[in-house]
Amino acid sequence: MQKFPKIVFKIDCNLDIKVLDALFQKRNSKLGKQSLKWAIEPHPPLKKVLEDKHIPIPYQQKLITFYVLGFYQKNLRKINSQTIEVKRTWENVKIKYFEFLDRIFKGYPWPKGKYVAFPTILGIYSRNIEDKTFQFPYEHSIAGYPLAVIAHEMLHFIFYDYLFKNYPQYKKAKNSLVVWHISEIFNSVIQKTEEWRKIFKVKLLDYPQHAQIIRKLEKKYKHKMIVNHLIDDIIREIDKNKNLFH
Repeated sequence: MQKFPKIVFKIDCNLDIKVLDALFQKRNSKLGKQSLKWAIEPHPPLKKVLEDKHIPIPYQQKLITFYVLGFYQKNLRKINSQTIEVKRTWENVKIKYFEFLDRIFKGYPWPKGKYVAFPTILGIYSRNIEDKTFQFPYEHSIAGYPLAVIAHEMLHFIFYDYLFKNYPQYKKAKNSLVVWHISEIFNSVIQKTEEWRKIFKVKLLDYPQHAQIIRKLEKKYKHKMIVNHLIDDIIREIDKNKNLFH
């Protein structure tokens, strides 16, 4: 029986189209607006389309779809080769990574799911907690960044499962945004540990609205091995500081 999940790598341009469409629908919310801005950051033509108030919304969406399909068609060979390289390098770090998380979660079993990784041309990386699929950047200016993103998303899958099993109150729909905050802050705490940085050597960006609480937690756990602390202690600390969520 396999203890750790196996990640399958696939390419699907339609997933990027779906992600942009979903962000487009949420563009009037603060978080949606921020996410959409990050998503189109690598593609100035998309920014121009979305900023042009003279283009009807339905036509904007058609132009976005056309752009994404065209980009994939033009760059498919590169996207494919980069994905193969990411897959190869993931194989080199996955055991250390999974063993690290196994210590943090004290042998807690990984939830069942597909565990499919899709390269994306966008500047934001979506995930589906239910079926365990996610995206990572097909290329990045920082070496090793795609691997760190994969690790970040995988951490979400086991964390959500652990949280919902041990803290069932968070499964309620009304708590979905709070759970998102908790999961991202938890990831940030783990990603700042010495153990994590030894494996990935890459610093991932935190959400700006979490800066204050992350600084507080980082001070508490500074110079301490995260595995010496119960995962529940970290969850309680984050929950206790919910007033710092923005």
